[in-house]
Amino acid sequence: MPVSGMFEAVVDGDAEQVKAGQAIVLPAGKVRRITAVGGPAVALVAMAAGGMAMLPGSQDKVPLPWAR
Repeated sequence: MPVSGMFEAVVDGDAEQVKAGQAIVLPAGKVRRITAVGGPAVALVAMAAGGMAMLPGSQDKVPLPWAR
């Protein structure tokens, strides 16, 4: 959920913009990219403890520092 600024979320090629005060739920198992739009932005992220990420084209799981 953006606290300030705006983000573009791309999930499996479909783009959506979300701004401060709005929320977006990103489905598990889908390729997704989040980018700040128009300048700095801050967001709150909620996920299960121990969450991992995978980069497109890789089977390696990367630990996320904020999910520890």
